Amino acid sequence: MDPRPYSPNDVTRSHAWLNHNRGYTEVTILHPLFKPQEQDWNRAHHAWPITRYVRSNADLLHFVRTYAGERMLCFGINPRPSPLRYENGGLRSAKEADITVSQTLLLDIDLEGTITTDRLEHLRRFLRRADEYFTSKGLHRPIRARTGRGSHLLLAYEAISVVQHPTISDQLRTFKEDFRQANRVDLHRLEARIDSTQDLRRMVRVYGTAKPRINVISRFYGPYQRHNDPALREYLLRLPPTPRKAIDPLPNITIAAKLPQWFEDRLKTDTILYDLWHGRGKPPGTDQSNSGYDYTIARHLASIEDVSTADIATIIAVRPTGAGERASKGVAYLRRTIMAALNTINKGTRTQNTDY
Repeated sequence: MDPRPYSPNDVTRSHAWLNHNRGYTEVTILHPLFKPQEQDWNRAHHAWPITRYVRSNADLLHFVRTYAGERMLCFGINPRPSPLRYENGGLRSAKEADITVSQTLLLDIDLEGTITTDRLEHLRRFLRRADEYFTSKGLHRPIRARTGRGSHLLLAYEAISVVQHPTISDQLRTFKEDFRQANRVDLHRLEARIDSTQDLRRMVRVYGTAKPRINVISRFYGPYQRHNDPALREYLLRLPPTPRKAIDPLPNITIAAKLPQWFEDRLKTDTILYDLWHGRGKPPGTDQSNSGYDYTIARHLASIEDVSTADIATIIAVRPTGAGERASKGVAYLRRTIMAALNTINKGTRTQNTDY
C-alpha cells in the first residue's frame, strides 16, 4: 500500500485524459476547517480556499505534493479559457458564464448511507450492466473512476462551443436524466443516486487523492490518451434541453409527540413498512445500518400519496430502533434524510413503490 495520501499515476493519467491543452485546468484547494460565511473563523484558521490554474501534469503534481493529506484538491472537468481574477488581481474560481467549451460528460453515482465492501461490489456489477446502455446507443463505454462513496462515469467528446450551443448544459442534464430513468430500478435497489449537477464549471476531487483524515484514495481507470466519441457529440446536440429545476427547501420541521394514527393503522396492513419499521426486509447489498433503514422508511413514506414531510419527520424521529444515535445527530439529520428520500421520487410523482 502506498503510504502517501495520493497516487501520482492516477493524478497524471486523469489530468492528461481531461485534455485541457487549449485552456487551463482550475484547481481548488479546500481546507477541512473552512466554513462558508464565517470570515473571522476562516481568517483565524487560515482556512480560505486556494484557487490555482495549471497547464501541465507537473504543475498539478506540485500542488498535490504540497497539500495532499492536509487539504482536499479539486479540479474542473472542462478547461478554463484563462486564469480568472478578481478586480484586485487575485485568482478566483470560475463561474458558469466563464466556461466557453464543454468536452466531458460526468455521471456521478453515489451510494446512500453506510458504505460497505458488499455494497460496492453490487455497484460494480451494476456498472458492468450499465455499459450496455451506452453501447446500445452506439456510444463508447464510459471511463470509470472510483470515489469514496461510489463511481464516476466519464465520457469524452470533441469540444462543443457554448456560444454556438448555449443549451449544452441542459442537454447534458437530459442525458443524465435519461440514464437515470433507464436504470431507475437498479439504482433504487442499490440505494444509489445520481448527482443532479451538470454545470459546465463542475469540479471533482482530483483523482488519485484522498479527503483529509479519511485517506481513501480515489482511482482513475482510464488511459493517458483520450479518445473522443463523435457519436456522443452528435447525440448530445440532438437531445432536447432539460432546464434546471429549483428544489424547494424543506419547511421547518415540527416533531409531534407521538406517531400519526394513520401510520399505526398502516403498519397493520403494509407488510413492507412493518418489516422496515422493525429493522428487517432490506435485501443484501443495501445499507443495513439504522440510518439506512431511516432513509428507506422515509422514501417508502414519501412515495405514498398525501403524506406530509412533518409526518415523515415525526415517524423517523419517534422510531425506537436507533433512537439514541438519531437524537445525537439532531434535526439536521432528519432534514438530510427526508430531502434525500424526496429527491428519489421521480419528478415529484408520488406513487406507491414496493420494490425494496
